[in-house]
Formats: sequence, C-alpha cells, structure tokens
Amino acid sequence: MNDIAKKSTIPMFYWSAERNFGDELSSAVVEWVSGYPTKLVETNYANKLVAVGSILERARNGDIIWGSGVHPTQHDLFWQKPVRKWYRKTQERETDIEVWAIRGPLSRDALLYRGVECPERFGDPGVLTALVYPKSRDPNKKWGLIPHFRDKDVLDGNDIHVINVHDKWENVVDQIIQCECIISSSLHGIVVAEAYGVPAIWLRTLSGEGFIKYMDYYAGTGRIPNPRYSLDDALKTPFPPVPDLRPSQQDLISAFDKSKVKRIVI
Repeated sequence: MNDIAKKSTIPMFYWSAERNFGDELSSAVVEWVSGYPTKLVETNYANKLVAVGSILERARNGDIIWGSGVHPTQHDLFWQKPVRKWYRKTQERETDIEVWAIRGPLSRDALLYRGVECPERFGDPGVLTALVYPKSRDPNKKWGLIPHFRDKDVLDGNDIHVINVHDKWENVVDQIIQCECIISSSLHGIVVAEAYGVPAIWLRTLSGEGFIKYMDYYAGTGRIPNPRYSLDDALKTPFPPVPDLRPSQQDLISAFDKSKVKRIVI
C-alpha cells in the first residue's frame, strides 16, 4: 500500500443491517483492487463507492458504481420519488452518478431508464473473491447448501452440509471449496462458488427476494438460468457447467480507475 493509501480511505456503502458474507465481500474486494482501506458510510453520504450487492437504489449524486445491481423488490423505487426514510426528501432524481461497471444488463437498463450513462461492462465484484483469497478446491462433501438468510429456517435440517451466510466470508469460502456442488438461494453463494470453479445450482424459493438479481447475474455472464424450485429437485440435478469468469474478472479490474477514485477518498 502506498503512502497516499495509508492516509486515505474509500467511503463506501454496502448492506450491513444484518451480517451477510456476500455484502461483507464488498470491502475486501475493493481494498484488494484499490490498495486503499475502506470505510462504511450511510446511504446519504455524498461521493461514495457502491460495489457488491443489490444496492443501486442507494446511489446518490457524486457516487461511483462498480458492479452493483438493482434490487429485486426495490428497483421500482430507483426512479420514482422518495417514499422511504433512507431517501432524500427531494423530488430530484439522482443522475449525476459515475458508472464503471454494472452487475448485468437488467441493472444497466434500470440506469439507462433513469438517465444515467452506463457502459456495457458487466460483472459482480464477488467473482474476484478467488483472486482476493486464493484457495484450491478440496472436495470432501458432495453437496453444500447456502440458504439466503430469509430461507435459513426453511432449509435447515436436511442431510447436506449447510453453510451459514452470517459467517465470516473467509469461512464461507473455506466450506464452499470442500463441496462438489453448491445449491444456493443466496446470489453470492452462486457467485462465489463459481469464482472458485464449484458448480452451483440456483434454488429459487419464496423468500421474497424475487428473481431479478439472479437473472441479472446470469445474463451478465452470458447465460439463461435454470433454477430449481425445491431442494429435492436440486439434489436430482446434474452438476451444471461452471462459466469462465475470467473475462468478467478482467473487465472489473480494468474498470476500477485508481486515478479517478481519488476524487472520493477521505
């Protein structure tokens, strides 16, 4: 880390209301790619970085977006007038946003609809986890189940290895690479598994998380998703192919502009 980075911090927002390994990846990945430490800030903090997560609606004028995506149940609020407490009390749309990369084409469409310029550069920064924390696969379990935190009570108790999304992200990775295949209702369970070359099956549940963020990620990696709607069905599914995520990794790294990020460091 250089002298400037030692004295400076990147302010960034990620979801922190409840501990979740996928959201905590945001800080780890940004610190790895930038060389700067990061600081979690509130939604209305001006000039921040918005990275891992379905948090586009949290972007404000002056912010930088790097790989974020639209939220399945809140994307309609993204271009409407403020109706929730975390929105500014103004009718003004937030359009002065700098976009370096976006999770997928559905999120890009949301930005374009809102009048925000957005490149066709797709990728979830979670795919960089395997570069941030290099680990080799060492499978000793056939199935790993990663339930979204909304699904945990529903899916607990089955005779497969359950990985807790509330655990530290490094511990989650260490468990993922021990599995031959991951079944996940957590988006970043899928993203991180595939980053390490582990086949992943999307288990679509009725948790209220919707489907947009999953479709967005799959479309951003050039695929049409094939979800399973029950655990029994997922367990009968052949292991799916693992996509080549190297293009997404390279696009995300290239898109992170270390000279421009100095505009927001504190």
